[in-house]
Amino acid sequence: MRLSIVATLYRYERYLEEFYPWIYVVAQSLPGDDFEIFLVDDVSPDDYLTLALELQARDRCIQASDLLRNFGHPRPRAHQSSYTLSRKLILVVDSIYSFRIAPLSLIFFIGLLIWFGSVLFGLSLLIWKLLEPEMVLTGLTSILLSIWFLGGSFILVLGLLGMYIGKVFQEVKCQPPYII
Repeated sequence: MRLSIVATLYRYERYLEEFYPWIYVVAQSLPGDDFEIFLVDDVSPDDYLTLALELQARDRCIQASDLLRNFGHPRPRAHQSSYTLSRKLILVVDSIYSFRIAPLSLIFFIGLLIWFGSVLFGLSLLIWKLLEPEMVLTGLTSILLSIWFLGGSFILVLGLLGMYIGKVFQEVKCQPPYII
């Protein structure tokens, strides 16, 4: 069985000479001697791909390739990372918001909680008024109750629409995470 090691590298030009022997030794230490190492350029601004192609010319186990499109997924690093902190943060935010409907579900449940809380508060005020008819409710109470009820309703509906659109997006995207 052939072992394939895929390493997507970004700004790795200065680390490639160190990475190549290390990964080669690791691959040789595994059972079997049939392996290949794919070095994929992750749309890197440095001259990493030229060095990877030179390695490919020297070693038949190396395959160098260029990533034509980056869909924003964060990639684990087996060696020292060369991503800047801002790029890592962007990848984390993209991975949370780009391909998941969990934030939309959270918005829906927050809206549901606010709406349900306002309904319970309104019912408790109604019961209290029925039990104590001499109690005077100020205008501020009704205004706040209206704001919470309408705000919760809007957030609830937006979350519901967002979840629907997210489900449709999940169904129609049918695209590979990478195009090499």
